[in-house]
Amino acid sequence: METPRSSSGVVGQHMMLQSAFGLFLGALQFLELGVNLPFSMSLVDTIWLCGSGFALGVVLNLLLASCCLPLILLKRQGELADTLSLGWLLTGLTHLGVLLLPFAWMKWNFEQPALAGIIVVVWLLMGVLLQTNGRFWLRRLLRDHGHLRHLYGTLISVTMVLASIGVVSFQNRGYGASNAILSDPDVMVVSLDGIGTNALSRYSSDSFANTPNLDSLASQCIDFSEAVSVSTEVFPAHVAMFTGRYPGQLNIVDDQGLLKYASATLAEKFVKEGYATALFANHPHLDMKQGFAQGMQRIDVDQPLDVLGFRVKGAGQYRTGEWLQQWQGAEPNPLDPLIQAGKFLNTYQDKPVFLWVQSQVPNFLEPQEYRKHVEQIDAQVGDFVRMLDTRKVDRERLLIVTSAFGNHFDYGKSDHRGIAESVIRVPLIICPLKAQPHSPKPFEGQVRTVDIPNTVYAQVGFTHNKEISSVDISDRQKDHVVYQTVLMGHDPEHEGGFQLGYRFQASNSDTIYKYKWFTHRKLQGIYNLMNDPTELDNIVSKAPQMRSDLSNALTTAASSIPALKVTPNLSHPETFQPIP
Repeated sequence: METPRSSSGVVGQHMMLQSAFGLFLGALQFLELGVNLPFSMSLVDTIWLCGSGFALGVVLNLLLASCCLPLILLKRQGELADTLSLGWLLTGLTHLGVLLLPFAWMKWNFEQPALAGIIVVVWLLMGVLLQTNGRFWLRRLLRDHGHLRHLYGTLISVTMVLASIGVVSFQNRGYGASNAILSDPDVMVVSLDGIGTNALSRYSSDSFANTPNLDSLASQCIDFSEAVSVSTEVFPAHVAMFTGRYPGQLNIVDDQGLLKYASATLAEKFVKEGYATALFANHPHLDMKQGFAQGMQRIDVDQPLDVLGFRVKGAGQYRTGEWLQQWQGAEPNPLDPLIQAGKFLNTYQDKPVFLWVQSQVPNFLEPQEYRKHVEQIDAQVGDFVRMLDTRKVDRERLLIVTSAFGNHFDYGKSDHRGIAESVIRVPLIICPLKAQPHSPKPFEGQVRTVDIPNTVYAQVGFTHNKEISSVDISDRQKDHVVYQTVLMGHDPEHEGGFQLGYRFQASNSDTIYKYKWFTHRKLQGIYNLMNDPTELDNIVSKAPQMRSDLSNALTTAASSIPALKVTPNLSHPETFQPIP
């Protein structure tokens, strides 16, 4: 047994050990990214990402090790192995907690307490292993060799093996499947979030921006002037477009919702048909953590992290990188998803592709800033469409361009809170597989973004999904009248408040109604269409009675939702007003 001769010797051994262990944890995180998060990355970018993982792992572990120094110095007169094992336990357990406990908290918030508990137990078991095995090997190495170089060599060797597997996993991505029919059409959905119909010059002479590329695309395809999005938040709106279901039916009301396994998605359908599936987005919630990307073989929902002046793609997915990114406060570039999607399509031409692109204009912009962003996106859309026209593939394509929400400037800067017309009215442009007669002017009549799935299925010849109530809105030979649309969005005037909107189209009426409610904690649900069999009767009732009926129906539905507090004075029919 060896007793340390000085505090500097103990500190040196402790910091060396934690540096090696930080390298190991950095490689472990890099391997996890390589297995679970298939970014669109070159070999050089992958090596940069690996190096960033090493650096972030070592830096965090050294910071935590420094915090443990007072306890280490207090114990330095004891056996060196016990002293170092105490430091390893405290530092390693804290670092592993940083990696695992936020994930457990997320599962707890998603009402998965059993899984959250399992994660906590795994974390504690790792601490036990660090303590018992660490002390055993430290004692043995110090007794037999008098130094820890063998342990450092082992940790570094394992680190290199994990990093090598991670690099290979990033480079070997398979797309599509053997059952693909190579002549099947490519299908592409592009959502330009934050751009409503009020931003496109095609619809108004006093629009917020000049959008010649989107205007030209709309004039050549099927263009709807009265399309509405069913939510004013990114995640719920995309869930509706991705599944054909109202997000409230899946208990998703905001960007913190969880889709995973709650409903089949467009991507899952296409991947079963052998398609290559890819997602490019700049909103952090449209990924696998909340289940949105299920069915996607390539996922690129990444904002590069600025590391010493270098923009490292994927580094924000590390826990430390995520914190650093939040501290930097950099806004995602709305052009990146379109640029990356274009690069992918140019290099991948093997199997038919199902592509989902989401690009969001930054929030809370001055009018001139907003105009600049919209016009930059419009120019990038033009480049994207021209690239599609020159792409050398012998396949037709179905292209749908829409948006999750628009913006208003009622509060000085761009804002999408509330369910006003300026927010829910979005462009919906469908460039079908086969040429169809269309008017150079937009089609009138209400349609919904939630109808995109069955529209896609009808276009490519898949069986209509009878489990969802959406319709094929691209077939203008049929008189599709969407009678009902439920809308939801945050209340702009009350923090924590929520608005429920009901839009209906009857023979002589096209009105939106809203109903406000407030929560005392996290919102748990929303009005479900399937729960009110008298709803259609409400729609066709006479106007004076309609307000009272709808108010009562929505009040009753809201009151039955768990953890939802309905203020009594808000249930009065007079508070159930048309939105201008």
